[in-house]
Amino acid sequence: MFINFCVKNFLSLENEHCIDFGITKSQHIDDTSTTINDSFINKIGSLVGPNASGKTNILKAFVAFTQFIENSYLVHDIAIEPHFFHKKEDIVFSTNFIEDDREQFNYSITINQNKIIHEQLRILNKKTKFYNNVFVRKGNNVVSDVIKINDLDKGRLGDMVSAFSFFQKLNYFTKAKIQITSFCHILTNVDISSVIKSPIPQIVFLDQLAKELEKRPDLLAKVVDEVKNVDFGISNLKTVVLPANPNLPPDKNMKLLMATHEDGKNTTVLPLFLESSGTQNYILLFAKIYDILRTGGILVADELENSLHTDLVERILTLFIRKETNPHNAQILFSTHNAWFLRFLTKTQIFIVEKDAPQSTDIYRLDDIKEVRNDENYFLNYIAGAYDGKPKIKDLL
Repeated sequence: MFINFCVKNFLSLENEHCIDFGITKSQHIDDTSTTINDSFINKIGSLVGPNASGKTNILKAFVAFTQFIENSYLVHDIAIEPHFFHKKEDIVFSTNFIEDDREQFNYSITINQNKIIHEQLRILNKKTKFYNNVFVRKGNNVVSDVIKINDLDKGRLGDMVSAFSFFQKLNYFTKAKIQITSFCHILTNVDISSVIKSPIPQIVFLDQLAKELEKRPDLLAKVVDEVKNVDFGISNLKTVVLPANPNLPPDKNMKLLMATHEDGKNTTVLPLFLESSGTQNYILLFAKIYDILRTGGILVADELENSLHTDLVERILTLFIRKETNPHNAQILFSTHNAWFLRFLTKTQIFIVEKDAPQSTDIYRLDDIKEVRNDENYFLNYIAGAYDGKPKIKDLL
């Protein structure tokens, strides 16, 4: 589980801002949080605020950061964009996380003009309660008492290759008996094409899902059960090969999901891309959610309610809240424009996002406001403007 995530000087996030899942014992009041190693951690984090306040940039920061430190050894065209007006200043990412309900780590990385200038991974000593270094990096010099680097590998550590990714992909962590898989268990719908890769059209996501479901009958059965449970009018799903089309990516083996509809007398089969946007989005999302709930990890969702009925979003949140459906304490971090969902959350799970200057984002957790009580109606108070974080719209003339 992620205890927190902090970012500084990334896109509109000028100052250091943190998403903190950690809470006190007194704030641990229901199943929306859990306890691991004497730490109390929220399973849910929700970002609310007006358009262009920076909600998506926070999610982009988390996804770009985690994908970078996981994959930068293999992907060499990654660029991390600083704040618009501070391009020569350091970009800083950091996080505290618990691995497999056992070891607790602290990781940080500093980047300046597409060059890593500092990186550090530490592990918590449970007896002393202090962190011990796993490695420290300054420039391309890495010092570690735990990991011994082969001389032949030292030249592979480039300016924008994280030492974390380097150690992970070359199995140095495994050799040192350090098990870290948290960054492999992040699923998201956040578009970071400007940072990591080119935009991917929806048809490609549907193709990827079809191929995944074809390989995994267990997942296909779960998805079919779910679409029946939420009343989409679909009785079955199956995969077919998509005919070649010059307007689609050049893949001769593109697969397509076909949805079966029945009315008691007649049966018709439609390609999934002809179903409603809500149906497509929910099926794509549920397939991701199923794996996260089954293995643990975090789902990062931008505008979770996109094309979805509020009852479906409530169902998704309930899947993460209930111990029966979330035995491995999977987490979800999402942005929303629908304040209705605040009524399901505690004040430690709501982050207000707004602009404190023309091009800078400000973030605060709702319990940072001392007057906010546990028994408040956060939905009504938010839409009434009690917490700020609302669009400043001029009255119509």
